[in-house]
Amino acid sequence: MSEIQSKQPLPVDIAQHYEKTVLEMEIQSALDKEGKSWSQITLEDLAALDELHIGGKAATRALANRSNLSPGSLILDIGSGLGGPARTLATEVGHTVVGLDIIESFCRLSRKLTDAVDLPESINFVCGNGLELPFAEETFDGIWSQHCSMNISNKGQLYSEYHRVLSHGGHLLIHDVIFGDDRLPLFFPVPWAHDPSLSFLVTEATMRSQLKEAGFSEVLYQDISEDALAWFDQQRDAGGKRKQSIFNQKMVYGNNLLSMVKNMRKNLLEGRMRVIEVILSR
Repeated sequence: MSEIQSKQPLPVDIAQHYEKTVLEMEIQSALDKEGKSWSQITLEDLAALDELHIGGKAATRALANRSNLSPGSLILDIGSGLGGPARTLATEVGHTVVGLDIIESFCRLSRKLTDAVDLPESINFVCGNGLELPFAEETFDGIWSQHCSMNISNKGQLYSEYHRVLSHGGHLLIHDVIFGDDRLPLFFPVPWAHDPSLSFLVTEATMRSQLKEAGFSEVLYQDISEDALAWFDQQRDAGGKRKQSIFNQKMVYGNNLLSMVKNMRKNLLEGRMRVIEVILSR
């Protein structure tokens, strides 16, 4: 399936894919089974639930370590999900983080989970659209974009919005999924789409060209697909050995999670998709 500039899905279509109104109830049920309250949730408990991307918290840490943003920087986390990366950046690096997500229930639950683990007021969550960022020009020292763009067809507009709200000299940090061989269709479902109608991957060449057109200068580009495959294999091999968290990502993705994981691994193995890290400056 060669890359074609398709019509951007409506926010409501994207929201319907991810929205799970009973997620908070499932978390409450898991806590009840353990005899725990919300105030007893730990960051370790959340790690199995709130890092909704390939590589988990280790991938968040790796990208943060490759950035040169100093503690105290103001970071915009685009597509912040359940707030895992925002909490990692705030607690382990010392950044002030604004998380933005189009899913209202994710933003609401992100706030509740952040309050539950008693984190500082240096983290905030806003419901909004990455194509129309509700922030003034040059507001942020850094922009964090981790597995954010796969549902967005108009990546040129997305990157232009990143550029607009990033301060001069600031950095854009991307951890994303792109096409490998765009002549080969993906296997579905995957976490970001049940079928091709919500999936808008691009090739490496297209992505790098669009970022340059938006005004960014590339600092680092690396393909970490082999690391991603190793992570999938590690998760599979350790599944029955490690202590299980009271939470898991099946709460988010439902009964399709196993199929989604198998398809992502197969897509990587067959070169249909790649996982990359990019650091750019404005």
